[in-house]
Amino acid sequence: MFRYLTIFLAVIALFLPIFLLAQAQTTQIILTWQADSYTESAYRGKIWPAPGSLVTAAAQLIDGDKPVSLAPYRVSWFLDNRFLERGNGLDSIKFNASAIMPGGSHRLKIVVLDYKGADLQKIITIPIARPEVVIRNPYRNGVMPGKYQFSALFYNWNIRNLDNLLINWSAPGRTPISGEDKVEIEIPINFSGQSVAIGVAAVNPANDYEQANAKVNILIK
Repeated sequence: MFRYLTIFLAVIALFLPIFLLAQAQTTQIILTWQADSYTESAYRGKIWPAPGSLVTAAAQLIDGDKPVSLAPYRVSWFLDNRFLERGNGLDSIKFNASAIMPGGSHRLKIVVLDYKGADLQKIITIPIARPEVVIRNPYRNGVMPGKYQFSALFYNWNIRNLDNLLINWSAPGRTPISGEDKVEIEIPINFSGQSVAIGVAAVNPANDYEQANAKVNILIK
């Protein structure tokens, strides 16, 4: 009898940690976020925060594959270990990404207090994008001397529209051209047989950390 009891207790000792771990893994917090940044409408990827952009984060508690309302629970939010806000059922929060950290990131943490006798937490990393400008180049096979239109594409800017940017184009033999996202540049005949650089630079006057430039080389036939 004693031998059977020993075997029974050994089986419990073996499988209890696995059972408890499985139970713990069925309870999780899912954090999602979205950024209010300007990017090209045709872009289908995740829009990252630009320096200073507004970020909205939301939490969903899952227990046993079922969503659980956070309304009865005290919820605390932290950004880079700095307290943001606390409240009952506070399942979302808004904050502005750092205006001086392009290429950096934030650590966002949520803590749900006293859920079934334990505090639950989740930490995610939210990247801060570097503003980017790209010149659309339909002339990869080269061009003859003449007038050609170039356009620029803008990604990850803390602006409402392109009117908020200062945009300057550059071309050989030309003073910088202040303009919009499109420009017409004349390439004179004396550049035949050469490769010329067409450039664009953009800056957000509201934040000097938001600036970018791009260049393409065009072969003149």
